[in-house]
Amino acid sequence: NQYSCISSVSNNVTVNPLPIPLITVDEPSSSNPQNAICLNDMIGFTGSCNNNCEDFYWNSSTTSQTTYDPGSLGLGNHVFNLDVVDANNCMNNTSTTVTVYPLPDVDFTYQLPIGQPNILQGVEVQFTADSALNYIDYNWDFGDCENILSNDMEVVLLTFDCVGTQDVSLQITDDN
Repeated sequence: NQYSCISSVSNNVTVNPLPIPLITVDEPSSSNPQNAICLNDMIGFTGSCNNNCEDFYWNSSTTSQTTYDPGSLGLGNHVFNLDVVDANNCMNNTSTTVTVYPLPDVDFTYQLPIGQPNILQGVEVQFTADSALNYIDYNWDFGDCENILSNDMEVVLLTFDCVGTQDVSLQITDDN
């Protein structure tokens, strides 16, 4: 004031630590550790924090669950946010990104010996997977009676040791 009088006040304040949120990705079996999944795979999340968090808000929803299931995702990158609120009403957030890759295209052909119109018991048949640069594994299944003569994964040469209808299948794994 005009007479140079001074007054002061002092109070204690409590400074609380911010909660540190953590998102754990519940990986499906086909996923890799970089939060990547294949199309049609399901993925879930579990939230936690270092303080006694009371509320967990996923992607700005009003749920307070520690787990979150986003359902089936489309191709591309998907960002998931988690806001946590602890017992002191302190809030913090984190996020994680999940990448959804397309399924690889899979098909195969077979080639019979020249002049041979059908697959015959004991006759060599060559099965060839349609190739792609990013295939890393070929899992062939020729039924119960095959005799594989050579296998370089993409091309298999074999004979069938029995007669009848055989279910031939090919499962491809790509580099995603």
